[in-house]
Amino acid sequence: VVETGFYDKRALEKQIYPVMLYNKKVDFYNFGVYPSVSNKLIKKKIIWNNRCKDERITMGEDAACIYASLLEAQSLFVMEKYYYHYRQNMTSMTKAYDKNRFLKYQYLLKYMDQKLGSRGYGLDEQLKYHRAFRVKHAILNESKAEGSVHERAKELKVKMEEYGFVDAFDNLELKNTGLGSKLFIWFVRRRMYDELIRMCDVFNWLQKWK
Repeated sequence: VVETGFYDKRALEKQIYPVMLYNKKVDFYNFGVYPSVSNKLIKKKIIWNNRCKDERITMGEDAACIYASLLEAQSLFVMEKYYYHYRQNMTSMTKAYDKNRFLKYQYLLKYMDQKLGSRGYGLDEQLKYHRAFRVKHAILNESKAEGSVHERAKELKVKMEEYGFVDAFDNLELKNTGLGSKLFIWFVRRRMYDELIRMCDVFNWLQKWK
């Protein structure tokens, strides 16, 4: 969500890097630079140097290389025109239930911490919010499992604890947050997993009618 135009290295450091993973000025969660590889042209050397080398990462692999590539880049040009069109498919990998989603995000987040952590530009803070974003999506995914509300909530609790995500939202400041996100986060912070599953069920139902 950055403005169109040319950015030299100094502009990248001042305007792009501080918000590229998370733009806190808008509702949770919005990327400053959307991580998709498909809508970017990148110098071969840069993308090769920063390609994701962990073959266990099969969710979020674009993010695993795009932000490291941006740090290496000397300039960036953002165009206003769109040359790529997304189609939502409810049977796609990102929409269908995946019992290993928490594990996949754990691999991704550890990799991104190694690549981007301690690099400056507020990236350590951005990574905390990015972690919460991934946990939110893992919770939404877990709600799509079979079973009663209580059974799914019980499994969600086990996975949140097993993969170390219980505290994902505990120490984050979320000033520009909509009502739905506030309620979701309130449930997570209070470990109210039954209520989380019910809320996700409503959200998933509404998504089918969009």
